[in-house]
Order: sequence, then C-alpha cells, then structure tokens
Amino acid sequence: MLRFPAGGEPLDEFAESFGEGLEAGGEFEITGESERAVGTGRYAAVRIDFDGSWPGQPTARSVAYLVDGGSLQWVVAFAAPSEEYDTVSRTFDRSIATLTLPTTDDDEEGGDGQR
Repeated sequence: MLRFPAGGEPLDEFAESFGEGLEAGGEFEITGESERAVGTGRYAAVRIDFDGSWPGQPTARSVAYLVDGGSLQWVVAFAAPSEEYDTVSRTFDRSIATLTLPTTDDDEEGGDGQR
C-alpha cells in the first residue's frame, strides 16, 4: 500500500499517470481499467488490471486500486502468478471491499509514501 499527496490531481489523471509509469518501468500490459467504489462504498477508486513483470521477475497478473482518500491518494496492489490468479483474485476482492484508510491524524506520523 502506497500513499501520495493528492495535490489537486483528479483520480482519473492519477490513474493515467500510474499506468504510464507502470508501462515505462517494466514489461507490463494494462488489460483493464474501471471506476468503482471500494471499502464498503466509502471511497472512489480506479481499478487497473495488468499482466507482466519487472526485469528479472516471473510474469504475474496484478490488480492495483487507486483510491481517493481526500488529501491523500492510495495505491493498493495485489499480484499472483498467472496460473493462480483466478483462484486468489476472490481474496483480493474481499480485501479491498473492507478497506479502511487511516484518518488525517493517523497520517501525520508517516510521510514516507508507504504503509
């Protein structure tokens, strides 16, 4: 889970930048993108599905949720070997459905971009 200051950038623009960075950083192909609510409907999110790998790593199927948390935007990513993805993706769906982001007060202790 990564967090980034929102900086006024709309979620769809953040998703576009994320996708461009993903494709530039490795051997990835975006296979789907959709908008949805996550965390029992509390947060707007963009789901990006992608296949590929970082240099020297095995190929995997992955999903990243880019979540609008107000003053912060969050990236929650899940990955699995391609042949196991269909089985474990249900666990990913259940996990993101119960997402609870920290409150602004909780964020003051960190600031390194990661959780």
